Amino acid sequence: MTHYEPLVNKAECLLAAGYDVHLFVLSEFSNEIDYLSKKYSNNLKTHFFFPKHTEIDVYLKDMRGYEFDILIINTFLSAKSMWFLDTRAIARRTMLCLQNAHEWCGAISSFQIKPLLKKMLINHFLRQVDCLSVGLQDTKGYIENSTNCKIPVIVTPFSVNKSRKIMAVEFSKIEFNKDKINVVIPGTYSVQRRCYLELFEDLENARVADFANTCFWLLGAPTAKLHDHSSKVLSGAAELIRQGYDIRFFNEFIDTELYRFIMSHADLIFSPIRVEGIKNEVYGVTKDTGCTWDMVRYAKSAILPSKLVIPDGLSAFVVKYVKISDATDYISTMTKESVAEVNKAAEVVMNRSFGADEFAKKLLNDLCLITR
Repeated sequence: MTHYEPLVNKAECLLAAGYDVHLFVLSEFSNEIDYLSKKYSNNLKTHFFFPKHTEIDVYLKDMRGYEFDILIINTFLSAKSMWFLDTRAIARRTMLCLQNAHEWCGAISSFQIKPLLKKMLINHFLRQVDCLSVGLQDTKGYIENSTNCKIPVIVTPFSVNKSRKIMAVEFSKIEFNKDKINVVIPGTYSVQRRCYLELFEDLENARVADFANTCFWLLGAPTAKLHDHSSKVLSGAAELIRQGYDIRFFNEFIDTELYRFIMSHADLIFSPIRVEGIKNEVYGVTKDTGCTWDMVRYAKSAILPSKLVIPDGLSAFVVKYVKISDATDYISTMTKESVAEVNKAAEVVMNRSFGADEFAKKLLNDLCLITR
């Protein structure tokens, strides 16, 4: 979700303020922005291209046909697009939404050919960027104090609270037990990024009866690379089900409507993330994690690692753990009523601090500063 959501939130904000917006997006996201196309048909023009950048030449050619005041783009760019996309030819100013700060702004960590080439392409592209947009104050601090990047950095939340507006489609094939505490673990089944195997081992050593009122949802998908041990996550979950645990998981990528349905009905987000992630990225500092922005979007409380830096305003709704067993102990003692009470308070705070009006005010002010 966070891969496209920062851009869509900014687009919706600008459309609501009366600006003309062009969206250049992968065709697979057509359903995600359908509601924008209907609501802002006079101000929005959408350009679709196919996955894997198979139409990147057509995509770039289409962009060159316009002169924009500002181009807002994310970091999910191919090497080819970084080299050939000349933003100065199509826009007065360029804002780059940054998810992986170390990869884009930090020092190179390997002198092999492929990393060196990618870093060269990144540096080439960054010369065209007027402003970086990040989701966390700590990420801004990292870029300004720990890298040689001199591009101005603004902090804009990656999510907007929409808990009162989300219209999740009902899924008749999904058995959702509303009497249980539904705990969602979002993200791909990567043991490099999340402590799935440690969690499963802890549950194997626990009493199944202690989790009789809990349903765990592994709300992700297997990674494409089998060496990432996705199969171990799936087999581990299956074994716990045989032992009597209520665990739901998916064998393929989850579409957005299903994701929204489960998240909107869930009680709690649990992210057993490895804070010091892969490729020298540190979640909460150099790299954003979608679990905290799901808290914002869906107004949910969460259980997160103690080392994870979270956005301001969320701490009252987060239980932090040091060991996985601390997290599972907390889950086993929760009640449906106590979680609902926390989520009710979270909805009030999220709507006030991360609502559309607050987001729009900050974004429009930042855009005025960089377009002067």
